[in-house]
Amino acid sequence: MAEHLASIYGTEKDKINCPFYFKIGACRHGDRCSRVHHKPLFSPTLLLHNLYVSPNQLISIAAKQGLPPPVIPQQDIFNHFEDFYWDIYDELAKHGPIDKLYVCENLADHLAGNTYVKFLDEHAAQLALNAINGRYYAGRPVKAEFSPVTDFREGKCRPFERDGQCERGDFCHFLHLRRQPNSAAREDTLHYSARREDVRGYRPRDRAPIYYDGRRREDRYRSSSSAYYDAGKRSERDRLHDRRRDSYERRDSYDRYADRDRDWDRDRNRERDRDRDRDRDRDRDRERDRDKDRDRDRDRDRDRDRNRDHDRDRDRDRDRVRDRERDRDQDKDRERDRDRDRERDRERERYREYDRDHHRDRDRAYRSSRDHRH
Repeated sequence: MAEHLASIYGTEKDKINCPFYFKIGACRHGDRCSRVHHKPLFSPTLLLHNLYVSPNQLISIAAKQGLPPPVIPQQDIFNHFEDFYWDIYDELAKHGPIDKLYVCENLADHLAGNTYVKFLDEHAAQLALNAINGRYYAGRPVKAEFSPVTDFREGKCRPFERDGQCERGDFCHFLHLRRQPNSAAREDTLHYSARREDVRGYRPRDRAPIYYDGRRREDRYRSSSSAYYDAGKRSERDRLHDRRRDSYERRDSYDRYADRDRDWDRDRNRERDRDRDRDRDRDRDRERDRDKDRDRDRDRDRDRDRNRDHDRDRDRDRDRVRDRERDRDQDKDRERDRDRDRERDRERERYREYDRDHHRDRDRAYRSSRDHRH
């Protein structure tokens, strides 16, 4: 029974747990769902509810209000999403390495703008949750929670992943994940972000907002470019000196990141060993429970056989008593019938004697009267 429940957990056959919440971390019925939503206490995946406002959402809102849809150039849509993506990535990567970052394009209320961030370990996800939950992005509060989704293959819409479109449209209940920006185009910016505090003397403002918007990003990049890469104010020797300095510092940065990656690998291997030990203990407990269930089933079968034998003996005794009672009743009926027949015969014999006496008396009277006449 336990193996059957474990095999159907999170599927459509499971009548207790909600399969959609297990696959996508959200449910269209919300708290009114008839099935259980198990919210995890810890997970490597964070879900930021309704954080990204896509142009399609703006068009849908305008259509609901009866307003003409806004005209947004395709390049602006791409730049808007890229700024949002790297804002989220830069801020959350401070707390630990990010494995996957997905943004949902669906227009349904429970999926619109959902952002899924999967870290390499649960500790980084806990730090990120404590840091961003309840803060604001673009004037909207950030609502973050742990998500049960660790494998996005079950929650993705397969037609949308294969063909780029779905027959249910943007209101499909499976995930329509927006494609990630090209990481190659971000390479120089990543190097800049990695060494901006050490190389260029960058100091963040005190109590800065959680994310940077597009205007401040452009100003930051423009100021850095004008301050350090103005070819008209620098000589060839200064530029060569800057290139050497950048190469040395980049090498130090790479070494630092290599040490950090080595520490992450060590922690990940430790976590993997811990998970393996936990799985081994769970398998041992499962085997113990299976043996206990087998012994209990054997005892139950033995008790059932014993009860069946007892019931069979009781039925046999009851049948024997019933047969004895039936034989006794039959003997009584036969005796009663015999007595009745005997009594009937005696009555018949009395009536016969009475008739014989009556005829004798009548003949005697007739004979005496005839003699008297003569």
